[in-house]
Amino acid sequence: MVVKEGEFDWSETIQGLVLGSFYYGYFMTQVVGGRLAERYGAKWVFGVSILSGGVANLLTPTAARLHYGVLIALRAMQGFFQEQNERQEELKVQLQNQRQEQSEQQEELKVQEQSEQLQEALQEQQSKLQQGMQRQLDAFV
Repeated sequence: MVVKEGEFDWSETIQGLVLGSFYYGYFMTQVVGGRLAERYGAKWVFGVSILSGGVANLLTPTAARLHYGVLIALRAMQGFFQEQNERQEELKVQLQNQRQEQSEQQEELKVQEQSEQLQEALQEQQSKLQQGMQRQLDAFV
C-alpha cells in the first residue's frame, strides 16, 4: 500500500479538530436556528444559510492554505449553516402537516354539516309523512 503525502503537514490532533469543527458549529445552533426563524422569518434564514454555506464551501481550499485555525472556523460556520437548513426543512414539514390537519378538520366539519342537514331534511319528511297519515286517518274515521 502506497501512502501519498498530502499538501498539508497537520498532526492527527489538528486533522481531528478540522473534521470535528463542522459538528461543533452544527451542535451549537440547535436553539439559535429556531429563534432566528421566528424572529426574521424562515425564508430569509433559509436563504442566508444556503448562500453562506455555499460561499464557505468555496472558501475551504483558501482557508486551509492560510491556516488550519481559519479552516476550523470556516468548517464550524458550515456546520452552523447546515443546521439552519435542516431546521428550516423541519419547519416546512411541520407547516405542511398542520395544513393537512386543518384541511382534514375542515373536511370533517363539512361532512358533519351535511349530515346534520340530511338529518333535518329526514325529520321534516317524517313529520310531513306523519301529518299526511294523520289527515288520512282522520278522514277515514
